[in-house]
Amino acid sequence: MSNISVIIPVYHALDELKACLKSLEKVRNLNQAEVILVNDCPGSETADFLQNYAEKHSVVLLNNHQNMGFIKSCNRAVGLAKSPIVVLLNSDTEVPTTFLDKFIECFDSNPQIACAAPLGGNSFERKAFPADVNKADALAESVAGEKKYIKTLVPHGFCLGLRRSAIEKIGLFDEIFGKGYCEENDLACRALKAGYINVVMVNTYVLHKEGASFGTDEKMRRIMHNRKILNERWQNFLSVYKKNNPDIFKAKKYLQKVYPWYYNVYLKLRTVLFSFLLCLCPKNSILSEKLRRLK
Repeated sequence: MSNISVIIPVYHALDELKACLKSLEKVRNLNQAEVILVNDCPGSETADFLQNYAEKHSVVLLNNHQNMGFIKSCNRAVGLAKSPIVVLLNSDTEVPTTFLDKFIECFDSNPQIACAAPLGGNSFERKAFPADVNKADALAESVAGEKKYIKTLVPHGFCLGLRRSAIEKIGLFDEIFGKGYCEENDLACRALKAGYINVVMVNTYVLHKEGASFGTDEKMRRIMHNRKILNERWQNFLSVYKKNNPDIFKAKKYLQKVYPWYYNVYLKLRTVLFSFLLCLCPKNSILSEKLRRLK
């Protein structure tokens, strides 16, 4: 049995997928991992590429007969994966050569870790690190020092590591969230409520190009709808958890260690600008949601 399974749900974005797989092929100890590709765009050029790729590489290919969306694709693949650690990896990412080793090291460090994700999940982190994923990963390692894992409320879902034994207790993604967005927040909150912890792996970095599979407006509508569900379930719980855990990860604050001038000058000016623009926008609109995420 493999120590770790990597699951990549795929919905179009062929160029990004090729870059993702090319980086994955360079990862150390890949031959000891299980790689599962989920084709969620049947009848497309991307589907043809996946079939050809699976015939030439040691991967498992799952073909959805119709577009099922990210959540159902992940749940299907996790149910079939055989490893004690599962990593859900977006197809619009590139991973460093240390990718697998660092995930295994993270989960081995503390049996209470249910969910873990690397740096690279938001625009602040992408701008503060080198464009080359291996150089960025080396920088993350050098800055982290001995404190490699920092508690967080919700690790970013673009590259989400899960402990199988925890998932067996708290369940997989809730399919009420449709084809995606906010489902990892809900799962992470269930893990916290069950007594587990979630962490950011500040010693590693994965490049995320973000939004390659969905148009921006479609993405914003999904986020707004699903966030409403999330807030109704977890807003009070998270408020209490934050008060009891003041040391949780804060991306902007952590960047001060990585890139001091960026944090102290650029980010503060950016925050002021976007706060002003938000005041001018209608509340709960797609535009205000875009600005809020950029802020």
